[in-house]
Amino acid sequence: MTRSPTSPFPAAAILLVLVAAAPIGAFCLLDASWSSGVVTLRYNLPPSGTLSNGTSSWTANLQSAMREWSDVSSTFRFVDGGPSSLGEDARDDVNNIVFAPTVSGEPFRSETLAITITRTNASGRIFETDVVFNSSANWDAYDGPIGTDVRGRPLYDFRRVALHELGHVIGLDHPNTSCGQDVESVMNSHTSDTARLTPDDRNGLVSIYSAGNQPPIANAGPDLASTSTQPFILNAGRSVDPDGIIVAYQWRIDGALIAQGRTVEITLASGTHFVELTVIDDAGATATDTVVLTVGDMVFADDGNAAPIAVGGGDRTVPRGASVLLDATGSFDPEGGPLQFLWSVGGTDLSSEPQVSVVFSAGLHEVTLTVVDQDGGVDTDSFVVTVSDGIDTDVIDTPDVSFVDDQGTNDPPPAASAPCGMLGFASMLPLMLGLGCLAVTRRDTGN
Repeated sequence: MTRSPTSPFPAAAILLVLVAAAPIGAFCLLDASWSSGVVTLRYNLPPSGTLSNGTSSWTANLQSAMREWSDVSSTFRFVDGGPSSLGEDARDDVNNIVFAPTVSGEPFRSETLAITITRTNASGRIFETDVVFNSSANWDAYDGPIGTDVRGRPLYDFRRVALHELGHVIGLDHPNTSCGQDVESVMNSHTSDTARLTPDDRNGLVSIYSAGNQPPIANAGPDLASTSTQPFILNAGRSVDPDGIIVAYQWRIDGALIAQGRTVEITLASGTHFVELTVIDDAGATATDTVVLTVGDMVFADDGNAAPIAVGGGDRTVPRGASVLLDATGSFDPEGGPLQFLWSVGGTDLSSEPQVSVVFSAGLHEVTLTVVDQDGGVDTDSFVVTVSDGIDTDVIDTPDVSFVDDQGTNDPPPAASAPCGMLGFASMLPLMLGLGCLAVTRRDTGN
């Protein structure tokens, strides 16, 4: 396939090496994973212009790859932490995605497209990761078979390479080289015509984060409003368990149990009430969802419009470096119309999206949600985010870290081609994707 080059980066020479694989069929796992199934990623990517798949940014393709992995299972998801001004730094407590010509001060090898660097603690739990894309490679974004530009040079699809690198972030290795498997997988160590996740890739994620049981998915139903104290009918019937059955439904207000059952009838006093649904499956796993119930006379403006209700959430405390999801989707117009949203922090406008993830600095931050209905009605909701400045003590932080080659000797980062398929316990795991054989070099813990 021939495609017009749109990348702002110069071309790179590509070494093609074919690797034979044994006929085994299963995903391949790294020896590191996240303790939580929620990973926040930020990104510092340059402008792209219009790409061949119709998108206008590398960010849009990265977000698409994040969603594809997040849709695999309810037990794992990537959270979009928004743009970053940071570069590659494996000790800044930020999971960052960047373009760069070097990694840890060393230039990319010409056949290497991207490197994922992962930092772990003594238990093999990941707590920081960076993905660096080779800015000298010839990039575009497109579907279908591997293509070339008008000069016949290999043209690399950023989205499928992002899918591969995000798989390393999750905890997946190369099936074809590290585990000797002959499977169709976006996680294989060379770029191919496979542009979407395969069953092998999806099964790999589920095997890491399901722990043998997929948790249920709670659905408390839509937010409701009433002009009187008439009973509300709450229905959790859209809650599901992907691999079993839901055995209990519990409804709470402010932590107090008020009802049990899939469908319940409750009567509430005037005001706005946050009712939390907890569902429990047959293996004891739980999930929660919240419905907002508003009781009382609607507030009408002089023009007869019922004012909207802004629901931004309550005060919360998070550790330094954690992403905070600002979620306005519980807001509603009693008359059923659409809403516009505005998030602001300390009087400074932040976003007009109903949901946005933010990493705050240490300290107190007053967040205000403003919602506006189609007739100009306005409501606001404010809360405080407290960011603690604690430090994770369960971290092996070795400043004098060396790279380990295939023979077990300690050398500086390799400038020439490194061996393929080297495995072992490590705290830093660079994973390099090239066309053909891919070197796996892991940074040792120093133990």
